[in-house]
Amino acid sequence: MRISDRELAISMIYMEKKDITFLLSFLPAVKQDRVKQEQGYVAQLNLRYPQYRIVIDDVILRLKGMSGGGIRSYVRPRR
Repeated sequence: MRISDRELAISMIYMEKKDITFLLSFLPAVKQDRVKQEQGYVAQLNLRYPQYRIVIDDVILRLKGMSGGGIRSYVRPRR
């Protein structure tokens, strides 16, 4: 899968636990673990809806087989 772990984690922010579990079941165990780790990081971010929407739109494009830009993200540590 060419969608990054962070993009998948961000895409699942507003999903229910059962839906997340269902979607992750399609991924290899190693990728599941990485996405779960990213979910922990993403939960601590102050992600605004427009940022979330950009990621979702990109993931949808790539799931449809179109080329998306992917996100270039940097997690800035909090002080």
